[in-house]
Amino acid sequence: MKAGKEWDGEGGEGDLVFTSERGGLLQPMVVRRELRSMLKAADIEPTRFHALRHTAATLLLADGTPLFDVSRILGHSQIATTSDIYGHLVAEMTAGAAARMDALLKAKS
Repeated sequence: MKAGKEWDGEGGEGDLVFTSERGGLLQPMVVRRELRSMLKAADIEPTRFHALRHTAATLLLADGTPLFDVSRILGHSQIATTSDIYGHLVAEMTAGAAARMDALLKAKS
């Protein structure tokens, strides 16, 4: 609304969640600069923007989000891609689930 007639989001890039002040694509340099600024303000050590993607996937998987859903969120065209990258986490969670099931069955005996 602030950009008024200068808004170029309509019919441009589509339904972007994050845009420039006028509705266009964000420039990578701007995103990196903003990330550095936010990390510094939060007293968090610098990290690459792409690392946030891995963090999100790891947190979702650790919280029990199905691999299929994480794959779609990340925009992978094949679930195998997600499995190849994060399969070790799935294996760890499966081992944890097996240990919990073992404990449940022993408790019922």
